[in-house]
Amino acid sequence: MLFALLLVQIFIPKFLCNSEISFSDNNDGLVSVAVIFRHGDRTPVSPYPNDPYRNASYWPVGFGQLTNRGKMQHFQLGQWLRERYRNFLPTQYSEKDIYVRSTDVDRTLMSAEANLAGLFPPQGNQIWNENLTWQPIPIHTTSEQDDNILAMKMPCDKYDFLLSKLLKSKTFLNINKKNHDLYAYLSLYSGTAIKNLETLEYLYNTLTIESIYNLTLPNWTYSVFPNKMKPWAELSFAVSCYTKDLARLKAGPLFNDILKHFANSTHHKSRKFFMYSGHDTTIANILNTLDAFEYHSPPYAATILFELRALNGSYFVNILYKNTTVPQKIILKECPFYCPLEKFVKLLEPIRLSPDQWKIECEMKFLGIIPFSTLQNTVFISCTVLLFLLLGSIFISIICTKIRSDSKQDYLRLPNEDI
Repeated sequence: MLFALLLVQIFIPKFLCNSEISFSDNNDGLVSVAVIFRHGDRTPVSPYPNDPYRNASYWPVGFGQLTNRGKMQHFQLGQWLRERYRNFLPTQYSEKDIYVRSTDVDRTLMSAEANLAGLFPPQGNQIWNENLTWQPIPIHTTSEQDDNILAMKMPCDKYDFLLSKLLKSKTFLNINKKNHDLYAYLSLYSGTAIKNLETLEYLYNTLTIESIYNLTLPNWTYSVFPNKMKPWAELSFAVSCYTKDLARLKAGPLFNDILKHFANSTHHKSRKFFMYSGHDTTIANILNTLDAFEYHSPPYAATILFELRALNGSYFVNILYKNTTVPQKIILKECPFYCPLEKFVKLLEPIRLSPDQWKIECEMKFLGIIPFSTLQNTVFISCTVLLFLLLGSIFISIICTKIRSDSKQDYLRLPNEDI
């Protein structure tokens, strides 16, 4: 019964997505826009050991790199954004209008560059080379290990603990148990250990890319790919933000960033446009945190749009998801499509985390009070002090024993006169 319910969940949408958005009125009252997208088409990140196409010569670029197809996908997405926001975003680039952030990965940085080429082709005095309809636009990034906003990979002890606890729960142990034979089959023929949803998705992703490039897959794949692997690969994208606590620590800083921009925009103290270049996991984490994730593998160039509008003296937030040609409305469970900004902020208040709050909450605490880092330091210092005291006591004891021994050797008994 558990697995029947789970499979039903996989295929039933959690958000309403049957309304198309026209271009005729999409600039009405716009104040600020936050765009978050996945990079474009890429080669496999890491071929499996028995992969017949693990030789780089089969691929147009290196492993994990953006392909020409991926560049075109984002160039066209940039053109689509230009058309959608033609009456909102000036055609001439200005650093006062847009801020672009990317994870520190080649394919996301290059996707942002290709996107901006479509969004801001140089015009007028911005044309600096008659033979090149492109202009440089700054893209900001930081090391993945230092990025808790977009890459979401900055170390967090509490998150790791909660995720480990989730994966050891009855639900996920049963999932792994149910897929034991599938894991064993995939491990045998792929040559790599497939032991959970994450490793299954990695393999599924590689096979998907090879099929996109019309490469003939090995015979062993026909019985499992895509049908048997697909639902579990799609479910894997829900794991990172499966609970509210996980979602808070994983996506809280990004939502805080967006809400901060929107708050500043209501006082005309912020840019119009914010662009975030990320990954399929970025898209899944955002939708899942909003409780609006229909289990799927977010496709290349999948895009989430957060639009802040001012209508009749009030502010509203629209959310749209573009994973095909037409963006679809995302309607939150407790808010209409035109969600009042105050209500939107209230709904996300339990999720959002400032970078400083995030660091504090990421610390594991002993008995829920003392951070383990503090406890470890305290224990280390205490043990060091005790060790020195013990060594000091031993040293003093040895010295005292030595003194007593020497004093006995130096003592001379006076002769008895009678003797």
